[in-house]
Amino acid sequence: MIPLNFTVTADEPLDTCLLSVDSTPNQTLPNCQNLSVISKEYEPTSGTAAWWHFNGDAADSSGNSNHGTVTGASFVAGKFGSALYCDGNDYVVVNDSSTLDGFNEITIETWVKPILGARGSIVNKYLYNYTIPINERVYELDISADGHVSFALSSNGTGAGTVWLTSNGTVNNNTWTHIAAATSDGTTMRIFINGEQDPNTAVAPHSIHSSPYNLYIGAWQWSPTDMDTYFNGEIDELIKNPE
Repeated sequence: MIPLNFTVTADEPLDTCLLSVDSTPNQTLPNCQNLSVISKEYEPTSGTAAWWHFNGDAADSSGNSNHGTVTGASFVAGKFGSALYCDGNDYVVVNDSSTLDGFNEITIETWVKPILGARGSIVNKYLYNYTIPINERVYELDISADGHVSFALSSNGTGAGTVWLTSNGTVNNNTWTHIAAATSDGTTMRIFINGEQDPNTAVAPHSIHSSPYNLYIGAWQWSPTDMDTYFNGEIDELIKNPE
């Protein structure tokens, strides 16, 4: 508990109270008069490109209408509300829009509860196929079989123009973990695990490729009709910002 001293202007002033705050909304606290914890969903800032709460659907709360279509995945009790559950052959597709690429800086963050053992893509706009060929790599965030986080950015859609950063640290199996990947200064790619910056960094591309292809959550698009690198586990509160 954190002691908070505060002053209330009233006919009969209140004494100092010991305020205990938890995640239970609308519960009156003991030994205080007319004091409640009110829970309100955080509202996205004007720079938020997409925000998927996964509270029963893949609707985008950013105001940019980047709503997703769910294929196979279900919804379970998550880190906050419900979460997207993928069992290794599911995904969400979000139609291409001008807010999903066409920028020089990017931040992606999410809560994940992975079932490790195989590489799984959390979110990507990263289509390539050596046979066709197609080179439409933009960005990718995934977790390896042993829990390392990888973050990729491409300057021109090709493999040669793509920079990969893999974390030194790992996420734990079947445990809620916060992951963020960013180039907020425009020059350095960084990964954060539970708020701690990983020691590994990479030089970011000077620009990030723009692609007409869709964004995918929970799987990697190998060709216009094929998917692979399916994520196994839960994904919650996925946010993408263009800075």
